[in-house]
Amino acid sequence: MINYRYKKYRIFRGSLLLLLVFLIQPYLGLKVVAQDTQKIVEYKGTVVDAQTGDALPFVNLEIAGTNIATVTNSEGNFSLKLDEAMPNAKVAITYSGYKKLLVILKDLAKTNNEIALSAQRFELDEVSISRPKDAYTLVAKVFSNRNQNYLDTETYM
Repeated sequence: MINYRYKKYRIFRGSLLLLLVFLIQPYLGLKVVAQDTQKIVEYKGTVVDAQTGDALPFVNLEIAGTNIATVTNSEGNFSLKLDEAMPNAKVAITYSGYKKLLVILKDLAKTNNEIALSAQRFELDEVSISRPKDAYTLVAKVFSNRNQNYLDTETYM
């Protein structure tokens, strides 16, 4: 035999759950729509050497002030997907042995960008290479200076 109070409670609980589902449903739909409104723009292109026109592999492209970055592939091609709301962002293009290039994102086309990096010349000062010291000479020098290094201890003398 089912208690009348229990049966009434089950009916109330079921209708409350159904009411909550109908009330929450519109908000779930809006959340999905809000995610789709953000437009993603893809920029594609190639990074080449300014003098030879050869493609440069593994060049770093980084949006300044963010953690968004990409690297060109072995043919020098890149693909950078960004939010459309970042048109004034600066792209820092760096490669070892080449000058760093800063490009404003709105100056780039959506496809077929050819970015030319010019080589940077580095000059080193004179380097002198001398013969390394013999290990026996170094050990002998350490032993000859042990009295100066261990003045307070009797153990090492």
